Amino acid sequence: MKAKLEKAITSKSGTRSYVRAILSEDASSVRALEIQDEISTLSDANSFIALSEKDESIEAGASVNVVVLERRYI
Repeated sequence: MKAKLEKAITSKSGTRSYVRAILSEDASSVRALEIQDEISTLSDANSFIALSEKDESIEAGASVNVVVLERRYI
């Protein structure tokens, strides 16, 4: 799925990245979580922003690929 990026993000060139993010309820926009290196932020994220090896800097308002996380509760 595609969504508009709320705030600019950067990524290491040559590496595929999945940035933890919050997808808006209407799925029109996505916001990267500020803290990416703590395992606890996995429970805060409802999606990932998928960045290719070529992506280094993505500006706010750009359309990005989003992977939606499915939540299953037992």
